Amino acid sequence: MPKKRCFRQRMAAFLFAALLLSAAVPSALAADTRTGTVTAPTGILLLLTSPGGEAAGEVMDGSSVSILAEETDANGVLWYYIQKPGGGTGYVPAESVTLADPPEETPAPGETPAPEPAAAEDRDTYLAQLRSLGFPESYLEGLRQLHDRYPAWEFRPFFTNVDWNTAVNEENVLGRSLVWGSAPSSWKSTQEGAFNWTDNTWVELDSGGWVAASRGIIAHYMDPRNFLDSSAVFQFLYQGYDAASQTRESLAVLVSGTFLANTEYDTDLDSSNGVTTYAETLFSAGADYGVSPYVLTAMMLQEMGTNGASDSISGTNRRFPGYYNAFNIGAYKTAEYSAVERGLWYASGGHNGSGTSWGRPWNSLYKAIRGGAAFYAANYVAAGQNTLYLKRFNVQGENMYRNQYMTNVAGAASEGRLLSYAYSEEMRASKLTFNIPVYLNMPDAAVPAPTGDGSPNTKLASLAVSAGTLTPEFRRDVREYTVIVPNETERVTVTASPLNAAAAVAGTGEYALAVGANTVTLTVTAESGAAETYTLSIHRRAPEAPVTVTGPYSFGADGRVSGVAPGTVFASFRSSLGLSGGTLAVTDASGAAKAQDAPMCTGDSVKITYEQNGAETVFASGYVVVAGDINGDGTVTISDLIKLRNHLLGTGALTGLSLAAADVDRSGTAAINDLIRIRNHLLGTAAITP
Repeated sequence: MPKKRCFRQRMAAFLFAALLLSAAVPSALAADTRTGTVTAPTGILLLLTSPGGEAAGEVMDGSSVSILAEETDANGVLWYYIQKPGGGTGYVPAESVTLADPPEETPAPGETPAPEPAAAEDRDTYLAQLRSLGFPESYLEGLRQLHDRYPAWEFRPFFTNVDWNTAVNEENVLGRSLVWGSAPSSWKSTQEGAFNWTDNTWVELDSGGWVAASRGIIAHYMDPRNFLDSSAVFQFLYQGYDAASQTRESLAVLVSGTFLANTEYDTDLDSSNGVTTYAETLFSAGADYGVSPYVLTAMMLQEMGTNGASDSISGTNRRFPGYYNAFNIGAYKTAEYSAVERGLWYASGGHNGSGTSWGRPWNSLYKAIRGGAAFYAANYVAAGQNTLYLKRFNVQGENMYRNQYMTNVAGAASEGRLLSYAYSEEMRASKLTFNIPVYLNMPDAAVPAPTGDGSPNTKLASLAVSAGTLTPEFRRDVREYTVIVPNETERVTVTASPLNAAAAVAGTGEYALAVGANTVTLTVTAESGAAETYTLSIHRRAPEAPVTVTGPYSFGADGRVSGVAPGTVFASFRSSLGLSGGTLAVTDASGAAKAQDAPMCTGDSVKITYEQNGAETVFASGYVVVAGDINGDGTVTISDLIKLRNHLLGTGALTGLSLAAADVDRSGTAAINDLIRIRNHLLGTAAITP
């Protein structure tokens, strides 16, 4: 099935606004105290210095803003002069802001009084009803407020039966969730393949500057509790066609002020049968294929922009003239095509024009709308993705986290707000059913949107110590190092520099060393506020001791004893150690002394001591690592093979000594080569050697 790109076309009226550096309200405008929520289909709403003026800033989709004043321009378009979070001000089209409920006022004589707030006992009863349905406590207040305003609305929990963190991690797979390139840095991912640490740039994953979304912003948009307001909640509304509640008149309200309101353009390009308008085509397609025409309209406005300027529906694309793709189905960037071109390639019938499903080729907007509606009905609504939320975050069915219509992380919330415009207050007074997802093990409160900005670069460009050698050799992605210095070295100086000049490094300088292990921690704080640590374990050797060890075993500065072959028993270990002048003690993981015939196991503690100046002094100590003995029983068995396999598959992470034992070839990481070595050992074709 064709992959769907994230929507990127800007809704013209929604993206024309600007930031003023002065916070003063223009003297020509009357002050206002209303508040509202910004709707920006691509996630960011540009601000203007004046109605129709120059762009100079931006505000995020879903932001709560204060409306300081309003003004109507020469074309009759209403503009709000807003103050965004953080204090910036500017002009935005009024249609890009959903107003909050006005304060209650005493009605003038002859006016109908506002409905009385629900009594406390009624509210308690409703909250109890929500609890009985299975809604968690953190959902209740938002749902109660919606119920107070729209008592006929019905809210049903949609139990995903999916662990919250698992779902967020799945949507955090590279390329699965995107944000616009100008989003705050905390909204953008720095996972492998998403960010170029060297030049501090994000990798474009789709045409138009779309980059990987951060886990934090994914969690915010996936959390239904963030969108229990009277507009964004429509992303949870059932998307099927309902002849009783969906009307052409309401569709006209939704398309008003957009290119879809044009009654002269003929979508079927056939002048002989009169004008087949956008609205009529959308409504009939929805009715015929069982999809809400409101949803189809909101989708088309999201994808094409309110001015319809997208090349996807121009019919004049250079490579695919005469073809249309009203919903950008199959539109994603490839090596050969831009996202728009790939979508038009699909509309033309694909390879050699042989694709005829969904009424292709789409050589008119009429065919593109109807074909797209049929495609969407069959592949999404009928497949259980029957809300805008599930269309974006597919957390149901047998194909979870795939078959997702868009990659824009804000897509469901933005489309929900657009869809809400089709519902007048009169329509909202009727019963509407919203299916609201509930996950297992959710956080106690709604996940806020990340707020940090600036470079997220927390890498070091260099790290050095005035004595000894870093082990391993410095690499910016390696966070832990060991340094061994002779007993004569009493002080060392640690120096480091950040990869990005805007980052700060704390922890450098001179350190006095005690005999044994000394830990130095360096913290790199990025411009965005993100922080990571590098750790140095500096081991100062003890004075020369009257002890010698001539055996094949290595006591590393990392506290690990290596060189022990699988199957080595304690008696053999002791005899081959070649210990002179000291006392050996070996205990197992429980602290019990090793029996002579017991095998040496990963996790055994080894300590060699001697007496100096009347006190016991440790000459060497560490924990045994037997290559291949991952489970710590002293032998290499199928159990160890399974543990490494699960680690590589991501279903059972190895750590500490177990992870060290899994690194059979001592490459520094547990990998498929180690799995093969364990397998060969078990088959008897190549024994593991220490």
